[in-house]
Amino acid sequence: MLSEDQQVRFTAFWTDAQPSVSQYVASLIRDQWAVRDVVQNTSMILLRKYPEYDDTQPFLPWALVTCPHE
Repeated sequence: MLSEDQQVRFTAFWTDAQPSVSQYVASLIRDQWAVRDVVQNTSMILLRKYPEYDDTQPFLPWALVTCPHE
């Protein structure tokens, strides 16, 4: 379980990254509802894996390479 501080940091990182992740997913999937589902699932996977994230590195590249491996 994430600490409150980790939850706040993840939320800030995800809020910044989510539009780019959504655009990337939309470039691969045409169905807007499927894009929404994939992005939502992505956020859940990243939240679970957040303790593995090195916050000295950029979040977006980590998010993009981490999620496909789930």
